[in-house]
Amino acid sequence: LLDLQRLVAVNGRGAALQLEQVPLAHPYCDLPHALHQATGGDDYQILMIAPPGQRFSDFTKIGLVTKALGLAVTFHGAPVNLPETLGFEH
Repeated sequence: LLDLQRLVAVNGRGAALQLEQVPLAHPYCDLPHALHQATGGDDYQILMIAPPGQRFSDFTKIGLVTKALGLAVTFHGAPVNLPETLGFEH
């Protein structure tokens, strides 16, 4: 989550993220486990922004870039209150 926040903020944008779409290392079925993995810091995926409609066969769409600053995260359609720490900070 921290990397996503940084990626969109540098462009003066925000993001709407569907947390259940994020390919995490361990399968999960509940929000606490999904948030724990999404904020853990050991992410080995490529995070990128692509133009609308652009498709890449080896990538997973996890959300949209928005004009509103900040992150709006949902989990199976329900809004998520973000934790105070969005990721590991060096």
